[in-house]
Amino acid sequence: MYKRNLDILLSVVISVISSTVNFNAYLKGYMPTPFQFFLSIICILFWTSLSFYRGYKKDVRYLTFSSLFWGAGLFLFVLGYITDNLLIAIPSILVIAGPLYGLRYILKLPPDIFFVIMSVTITYVLILIGFFIGKISYSSKKDVK
Repeated sequence: MYKRNLDILLSVVISVISSTVNFNAYLKGYMPTPFQFFLSIICILFWTSLSFYRGYKKDVRYLTFSSLFWGAGLFLFVLGYITDNLLIAIPSILVIAGPLYGLRYILKLPPDIFFVIMSVTITYVLILIGFFIGKISYSSKKDVK
């Protein structure tokens, strides 16, 4: 139980740190720097690696947490965007859109709702791939014995 809580805390902390570094660029709509891109990639790699580990440990609750985290974040962002209510969108901007803003360095998309949906989709797909590869790796190791 302790390890899972630490994983969740680290995931959120990594996202907030990445968001903080990207804050000025995404607030003003500037193109991110290579460093901001690098930090966004680190954030995504952390989530993907942790998903691989949790898949290896067959921790389905982590997959549920990741799905809720990214799904609820995207939902709040879209809801805030559609209703033009910044108060709804702020939490998701800080933990979902902000950390991924560095991806704009290579995606070359305008910083709008499509960019956020695309970034979250890419990240979530990588999380799922990491989880299921970890789960398959555990099964393969078990079959070898």
